[in-house]
Amino acid sequence: MIILTDFSDNLVALYEYMPGQALVVDPPDAASVLRALDANGLRLTTILATHHHGDHVGGISGLKRQTGCVVYGSDAARIPEMDQVVTEEQAIQLGPATIKTMETPGHTRTEVCYYRLPGAGEASGLLWAGDTLFVGGCGRLFEGTAEQMYDAFQKLKALPDDTQVYCGHEYTVENYQFALTIEPDNQAIQDALAVAEQALARGHPTVPSTIGQEKRTNLFMQATSIEAFASLRRQKDHF
Repeated sequence: MIILTDFSDNLVALYEYMPGQALVVDPPDAASVLRALDANGLRLTTILATHHHGDHVGGISGLKRQTGCVVYGSDAARIPEMDQVVTEEQAIQLGPATIKTMETPGHTRTEVCYYRLPGAGEASGLLWAGDTLFVGGCGRLFEGTAEQMYDAFQKLKALPDDTQVYCGHEYTVENYQFALTIEPDNQAIQDALAVAEQALARGHPTVPSTIGQEKRTNLFMQATSIEAFASLRRQKDHF
């Protein structure tokens, strides 16, 4: 997995799903993806869009024009250049890679995540979580409700603990700092914050996380009711 950082904190996943063939998730900028494709000898066949916000779809038109790739997404009215509309539990087959769509409204009404099932000889699957699940946090509720986001998190929690999580933004340190205002003595979160700060200091992104790590260190994952989840989100909004 190649992780590109665009627009200061967007994390863009470029994934070689078979030799020489790649997909990209939520590209905000075509130029950075094209440079990475060229540097790594890859051909872009596919774009997976989790939602319609400009910092996740801004590169789609340029990439499609340059590569002829196929664009998957859930919102034909608001995601540019879409070829395939995806729905809940839909399977996308790309060579040996089987990718399942998960409807996860909350951040937007039509947000989706993509889960790449483990392939032959692979120990874990991959989750491209967009702006639904962040390392240590969750997305803002711009269009959806706390109930929708809570339900989305229950879906994601049901994935295997070793699932690798790739999110759409580098918000990890801030998310853990917020969590420690709620649970200042939580050693697991303290340790996770230290690891995240060390990664960034070395110039590395804080992804991937895992579903298991999120269960241990993400207070939104640990919320046991819609009300508790909504309260956390309101507090995070004002952090």
